[in-house]
Amino acid sequence: MAEKKGYEIDEDDWQNKVALGGIYGRSRPAIGKTHKFSVGLLKNGKPQKKGLNFSVYGMEGGKYELVAYIN
Repeated sequence: MAEKKGYEIDEDDWQNKVALGGIYGRSRPAIGKTHKFSVGLLKNGKPQKKGLNFSVYGMEGGKYELVAYIN
């Protein structure tokens, strides 16, 4: 989504906050729980004030709902 709008994701920020679980210890939430993340964005190699915000909700049946937006 961010790449379609011309942004690049800050890989270090992504690694620390999402891939390694960040404050949650793991990215996948339990049923009925929501995990929220905010990742920095770059444009032409320069940090932006805007960020990629997304949340993952653990639905019943083992599926997940993803909501993402640029703020």
